[in-house]
Amino acid sequence: MKYNDLLRGSTAINAGFYTRASSEFFREIEWDEKLVNDSYEWGEKLNAFKRDKLFSWNYAFKDALLEAGVLPYNGFSLDHLEGTKISASTIDKDGRTHTAADILQYANPDNIVVLLNATASK
Repeated sequence: MKYNDLLRGSTAINAGFYTRASSEFFREIEWDEKLVNDSYEWGEKLNAFKRDKLFSWNYAFKDALLEAGVLPYNGFSLDHLEGTKISASTIDKDGRTHTAADILQYANPDNIVVLLNATASK
């Protein structure tokens, strides 16, 4: 079994929505913020696509959030922001869904540890 057979799961069930985690989160868990941001830029070239045209459900969802008072409206952004925004998609212009497993084709397998049935507490 290959890594990409194992790691499709949750990155493929989010309706194609891509966003970054907050900077505060990485500071809290004491990860190197510059390294994280460099990794984002690299990974986004492979897996985050700005759509020229949104689906009608994208507009409906955005409008519903704004009507419910989830403000401000931030337009397009990959950053973690309070409010409502349009972000990148993990679905490319040809309709192909990209997952975390797609990035693994560029990884060194000797540097990857995959924990199965692991419990996360934080």
